[in-house]
Amino acid sequence: MRTENAIFISYRRDDSRWTIRAAGEKLAGHFGKETVFIDVEAIEGGHDFITAIDKALARSLALLVFIGDYWLVNKQGRCRLDDPEDIVRKEIATALERGLPVVPVLIDDARMPSPQDLPADLQALHRMNAVHLRHADFRADMESLIVQLGRDLKLPMASVPWLD
Repeated sequence: MRTENAIFISYRRDDSRWTIRAAGEKLAGHFGKETVFIDVEAIEGGHDFITAIDKALARSLALLVFIGDYWLVNKQGRCRLDDPEDIVRKEIATALERGLPVVPVLIDDARMPSPQDLPADLQALHRMNAVHLRHADFRADMESLIVQLGRDLKLPMASVPWLD
């Protein structure tokens, strides 16, 4: 069984920092640090970012897309996904093209984008059932996500005290 970088985390830094750090630590603590790919922790300085992302996606079993309030539209009101070079768009499109499971993770009150908000290469994202990760219910939401990932991806499940 292949577990290196099994879980690829896709996110936007400006609207999901607390969530990514906390969720990444919980996932790594449960499945192993080598199993979770978060760009800022995995890509060293001086390495080609796009190449590193592509290699990590090739080793991944699933993509978690963390969607916050500014995931679709930035603070200036521009749709980020309109840019074909948007890294989040590329990550999702690559995962969908490769047939990886894509799990939208809605942060707090964020909503799934509507089909008309998504470019053609991301249309399948709208059909993916989302999970919620709320600050107030973080522990229960993470427990549910960890159990789902362990079951669906057949990853070894370590014992984590707060899940027992």
